[in-house]
Amino acid sequence: MKSLFDWLKSLLQTSESVVSSSEITNPDAPTSPVSTSTTPASVPPISSSGFNLSANDIYLLILCIWREMRGGSVDEQRGVYWVIRNRACDSLHRWPKEVGKVITQHLQFSSFNANDPNSKLFPDHNSLVYNTIVGIVDNPLADNVAGANCYIDLPEGKEPSWAKPEKMTVKIGKTRFYKL
Repeated sequence: MKSLFDWLKSLLQTSESVVSSSEITNPDAPTSPVSTSTTPASVPPISSSGFNLSANDIYLLILCIWREMRGGSVDEQRGVYWVIRNRACDSLHRWPKEVGKVITQHLQFSSFNANDPNSKLFPDHNSLVYNTIVGIVDNPLADNVAGANCYIDLPEGKEPSWAKPEKMTVKIGKTRFYKL
């Protein structure tokens, strides 16, 4: 069976594009829209540790982790993966069930906000950080954030009102993870 890394690598080398949208713009990318709810017929859903992901979900997941945490540790990057997954699996239905919709939901991940400079950045597919993140998505290991569904990496005292100390599940590096 082909690993997620091999599958993604072959997807990126094909001429068929699954990436780019009005919210996610890359001047070098093709201009077909990203659908966060459907997968092109030729690309079956992929299972990442028992969690089904469409090609668009995988692309947006890797892009989000890269934009949000490319300067963080592997454990912080894995934590962002788990925040997104924990939101998609939320039993209280506070977030969409589809990973792509969780990521692109208005004002949820700052690197997808139009006014954030990170929203214009795209990874080099040959970089170590990008390939590390692909490896995390391929094999996320256990939830290292104890069910957290939010995180911040702001300095102490600059937290938003929702970041209550009793809701913090773990601190990894400078990033604090919360289960709301």
